[in-house]
Amino acid sequence: MESIRMLEIGTIALYLGACVAVGLVYAKKARESEENFWVAGRFMGTITGAFAIFADVATASSVIGIVGLTYKFGVPFAAMVAAAFTLQFPLALYLVAKPLRDRKLFTLGDFFKDRFGKGPHGIYSILTFIFMSAYVIPQIKACALLASWLVDIPYETAVLIAGFTSIAYIMLGTMYAISITNIAEGLFDGLGTFVIAVAAIFYFMPSGGLIATGIQSKPAIAQLGMPLSSTMGIALTWALWGCVAPMTVMRFMSTQSSKSLRRSLGTGTAMAAIIVGFTAVVLGLTASILDPSLKNADMALMRVIDEFLPRAGKAIFAAVLFGTTMTTTDCLIFAATAAATNDIYKGFINPKASEKHIMRLGTILAGIIGATVTIVALYPLPLISIMTAMTAGGLISCFLFPVLLGIYWKKANGRGALLGMIGGFISFVVLDRSGLLPAVTAMLFAVPISALLTYAGSLSSKAVEPEVQRA
Repeated sequence: MESIRMLEIGTIALYLGACVAVGLVYAKKARESEENFWVAGRFMGTITGAFAIFADVATASSVIGIVGLTYKFGVPFAAMVAAAFTLQFPLALYLVAKPLRDRKLFTLGDFFKDRFGKGPHGIYSILTFIFMSAYVIPQIKACALLASWLVDIPYETAVLIAGFTSIAYIMLGTMYAISITNIAEGLFDGLGTFVIAVAAIFYFMPSGGLIATGIQSKPAIAQLGMPLSSTMGIALTWALWGCVAPMTVMRFMSTQSSKSLRRSLGTGTAMAAIIVGFTAVVLGLTASILDPSLKNADMALMRVIDEFLPRAGKAIFAAVLFGTTMTTTDCLIFAATAAATNDIYKGFINPKASEKHIMRLGTILAGIIGATVTIVALYPLPLISIMTAMTAGGLISCFLFPVLLGIYWKKANGRGALLGMIGGFISFVVLDRSGLLPAVTAMLFAVPISALLTYAGSLSSKAVEPEVQRA
């Protein structure tokens, strides 16, 4: 390897410079109002919304992580997870997207405040802050793995570069800048991985085909390498994630209308099926042929890129992947920031805070949250997809049924929502940390517990007042 990779360094620097430039361009516009600050002025139409929503949910897990899952746990496991990931788009479309978008809110926290009152709103805000901050960590790890591999620098150095670049970007342009880059990255990321996957299929045709060659090279890849219960846990997590993910709901709110949101999610379903379902499994098989004994399965995608792209193409594609993961990181930090400022600070500490004060505080907190999770990401961490699935599973356990019953059941009230969120959180943490269940299965039990508590709690007290309930 070259001691100094000027081409790779220059490509990454140019791409990051372009992202920061977008942040500078939209810095003033993003702060003209809270609507611009939190939901980018609701400017996105059908196509732009589709690419932006996909880029938001296509985190390190779906692009880098699921290729690693295929490599480590086999095609049957990855195929089930990929199918479930695709399913989250139509589930979100038919269950929550329109009812939430029609309220013209900024965050999911606004729904809890509007529907259930201050108590549930406060619990939601605290839990969101915790889970979204934790969810950022594997995204920074993915950025660091890309930068470390491409530029040949230590992982710890790459973490610091990825983390503090993300901080600078989000503090400048907020949701406006994130939205603009999400649109471009959703397009190029999907197109790039698809082209490589097709090239891999044709490349291995003369030697018996991709599937046969992959199984011959690594027989375990044809088997389910994780317990069925864990497979179901991860699959269900991704199927339900789009319904309650705070940053995804904020993206729903940034579309022009319910109609454009519906079309965006329909388009996103097709993108997910192609990019995550087809591409990730093909690239995981390809990595198993090229190197059946990788020590770090999360490096499987990079191994494929190394083989099929020339040096310049590798640098460009890695920069796009880096940017996609970085803007997802920013969106997650922004969701945590929204919970801290818009929901907790403005909701409970200083309800009379001006728009300028909230936006200024949000900018500062985004930097603090970003710096904190960057430091945590310096330490050894498990597989990217396992980390994200565990964090997402905890959030779903807390919020899924309070949101669904809040939308569709008039008798759902604040007591039920409180019990559902707290019960879902406690049961998830206890079951996950007890060691009694297989990995990533706590949600399978915590979600029904939360549903039962939300239902029973709502029946045990009188319905909310009409001015609070507007479902």
